[in-house]
Amino acid sequence: MGLVSWVKRHYYHYTISTGTYSFYPVERVLVNAFTFTLFSLTAYYAARSAWFGALFIGDLISPQPLGS
Repeated sequence: MGLVSWVKRHYYHYTISTGTYSFYPVERVLVNAFTFTLFSLTAYYAARSAWFGALFIGDLISPQPLGS
């Protein structure tokens, strides 16, 4: 019994119709939640860095005095 067969037996079930390994429903939900969280954080940080980048470039183009 190797590690691969243990992983297949515990975490996957074999679907005869497609001939591929797929997640159990609970694990599919966990993977979807993890993926959604990852994409949400990525989108948030990308939007935030784009916003601050735009502010930085705008400040370079037309600098404003401090306190204005």
